[in-house]
Amino acid sequence: MKKWQKITFVAIGMVLLGLGGVALWQRENLQAVYEAMYYNPEELGSQIQSTKQEVERVLEKYDLESIRRLTPEEEEQVKKGELSLEEAVERMMPTRNEEEAGTKEEGLESQDTPEAKPETTPQTVSKKESDLVKASTVKMYELQAKYLGLLGELEARGMQALRAIPSDQRTVKKMMSVGMPFVQKGLALESQCDGEVENVLHHLKEELVAIGADYDIVETMRQAYYTEKRLKKAYYLSLIPK
Repeated sequence: MKKWQKITFVAIGMVLLGLGGVALWQRENLQAVYEAMYYNPEELGSQIQSTKQEVERVLEKYDLESIRRLTPEEEEQVKKGELSLEEAVERMMPTRNEEEAGTKEEGLESQDTPEAKPETTPQTVSKKESDLVKASTVKMYELQAKYLGLLGELEARGMQALRAIPSDQRTVKKMMSVGMPFVQKGLALESQCDGEVENVLHHLKEELVAIGADYDIVETMRQAYYTEKRLKKAYYLSLIPK
């Protein structure tokens, strides 16, 4: 088993290296292969978590307490098809009843309390700005769940095809001929997801500019997305025995 898994790692690396000059975003694949060989899964997992925490700290001022990201365990459930896109979105987003209940409670508090209580963290953005960032963040999280599911399904089919190769035929050439179509489909899905993410961020920037708000958060979200994506590639590659 370990022998053909090692061949798979080499094959994937060769495919990614071969496609490295096609487009700028393919450089991330080259770095992911390097990081997979240089870091162990625990180190990469820690880097992924640090990236998430960093962007979450930046997003704190936009009042995003009502939404959350999927946990690593939930991400795996989505990839394996154990958690549907609808169920994942439901876990990440509050239900309408919860939102309405929160709105009513806020209204009661404002009636009972003559003076508003000071916030622990000063509100540095307007409600309009906060709502725009929140809406775009929701879209980003939905895209994450959507493509985790699609890539997980593709990965499962690819591994099934590789396991079907007789052990005495598991050469690099054979593994690449069988695995290449799945890798290419995965890269196509990745490119499609990148396009949708860029579309969300583009519209967010336009909306923030339209209301005269600062739009540095757009670049923060963009960098976090690509960094986390690259680290996750490295993480899954690092799980393959070398």
